[in-house]
Amino acid sequence: MRNDIWPLFSKTIYVTDVILNQDEESKLNKIYDNIEFNKARRNLEHNRSCEISKELQLFHCHPLTFLEEKIMERFHNFSKNIMHYDNNFIITNSWFTKTHKGQESMLHTHKNHMYSMVYYWGNEETEDNKIEFKNYNSATSFNISTKEKNIYNSDEYGFKVNNGMLIVFPTEVHHMILENKNNSIRKSMAMNLLPTGIIGAGDSAVQLR
Repeated sequence: MRNDIWPLFSKTIYVTDVILNQDEESKLNKIYDNIEFNKARRNLEHNRSCEISKELQLFHCHPLTFLEEKIMERFHNFSKNIMHYDNNFIITNSWFTKTHKGQESMLHTHKNHMYSMVYYWGNEETEDNKIEFKNYNSATSFNISTKEKNIYNSDEYGFKVNNGMLIVFPTEVHHMILENKNNSIRKSMAMNLLPTGIIGAGDSAVQLR
């Protein structure tokens, strides 16, 4: 007897690893430590907003080719071998985040892009170190209790983040950095991507470069 589950029309979240050697991580830390940061959301109560770098195109402004190439190799695997897209993609924006103890981000999305990515390194690895996603487009209006939460019955889902982890998700998915409960700073780099080439067909076609 069949017992198959097909999560049709779901939002695809891709989790993979990008491993840096000691020299590469040292270069990344040096750039991170010398970057200026601003509050990500100035209206977040109690001054709990995490910080983002003033520079929003890090790959264009700093010698981080080694990291960009490794990240795009993993994204290429996702786009070509899992999603089977014909188009290539480029990173448009890239920025650091800094989350001190007691800080978090607001739920948010990223407009005018197709995918976002977040890369983690050099952090204290604990169960509370998470990125959370929330669904505001539930397929049902019924609020039924469950004995156990999983990807099929949840309207919110958190991923424990590890050093070397790269997470890829559609930009329209609401997400947030959960509160940092550790004494150390939580570091990450976030990126947005756009497809290139011809998108669509007929009178809806457009070419992105």
